[in-house]
Amino acid sequence: MSNEIEYNNLIAFHPGSYIGDIIEELNMTQAEFAYRIDTTPKTISKIVNGEARVTTELASKLSKITGISGKTWLNLQSSYDIKVQEIKESRDADEKSVAESIDFGYFKKILKLKIKDIV
Repeated sequence: MSNEIEYNNLIAFHPGSYIGDIIEELNMTQAEFAYRIDTTPKTISKIVNGEARVTTELASKLSKITGISGKTWLNLQSSYDIKVQEIKESRDADEKSVAESIDFGYFKKILKLKIKDIV
C-alpha cells in the first residue's frame, strides 16, 4: 500500500505522509521518533509507508509529541479510509462500465471463439 492513492480526480493521503513530514522537520530518524513516542520503528515505518492504520493508542502518543490532538489523527485516518473506499467504488464502476460495453459477440464471430474459450 502507498501513503497516497490517486484515481481520476480523487486523492487519498494516508496520515503516515504527515507523520513522515513531521519526522523530517524534527530532523529525526524513524527509530528516534518511535523511541520518543514509545512504539517500535517497524510500527512507524509501516505508518509512514501507508501500510498500517493510526490506532487510538498511536493517536494519543502522536498528540503528545506533535501537539496535534489524537482526535485529529483519528479523523485523518477516517478521512483516508473513506476516500480509499470512494476510489475503490469509482474504479469498480468504471471497470463495470467498460466490461458492459464490450461486445463479446464480435469476438465470437470474428475469432470463431466458443463461450468456453472466453470464460
